[in-house]
Amino acid sequence: MIRVHISGDFMIGGISVGIMETGGNGPRVICRVNDQGVIMPNEVLAPGTGPAVPTFALPDDMARALLEELTRWYHAAEDTRALRKDYDEERRRVDRLTEAVIGIAWRSQPETS
Repeated sequence: MIRVHISGDFMIGGISVGIMETGGNGPRVICRVNDQGVIMPNEVLAPGTGPAVPTFALPDDMARALLEELTRWYHAAEDTRALRKDYDEERRRVDRLTEAVIGIAWRSQPETS
């Protein structure tokens, strides 16, 4: 099973990403980037500890660009954008309806002298 842990990395203004591979009850192995740029299992972690150094770190602008491309790659971007557009339009519709109902209620109040 692959586990990913992301934490803020304030030194670079971004995130640190730790990718670990676990084999059920077996040891946890932190994955490292090798000389060819491939992420491979590398360092066995002692039970109850985490990696001292993450698999990699990215500044926020690179991490956001990666997120967008991964989202597109896995076909979620179009769905997410369409949903956001639908939510925004529904919010506007509800706001207009609420304003109309408030206006009707305000105009229908009996005048007091």
